[in-house]
Amino acid sequence: MKQAQELKRKEASFLHSELMFVSASDLPLKQEIVKREFRRLLAVAGIRPIRLYDLRHTAATLGIAAAYP
Repeated sequence: MKQAQELKRKEASFLHSELMFVSASDLPLKQEIVKREFRRLLAVAGIRPIRLYDLRHTAATLGIAAAYP
């Protein structure tokens, strides 16, 4: 049983190596779990609700602005 779990974890790690959000066992996290945790962290930090996807655009905009001062 343990060998089967280890093999499954290695396969998942290989297949999902490009994912940003994985569990401690290298399995992909469900989208709803990531969203819920992100919203919780925003609330704890006192930041207004935004979509996780919006961070991508913000990072790109800041990167461009830094490259061309």
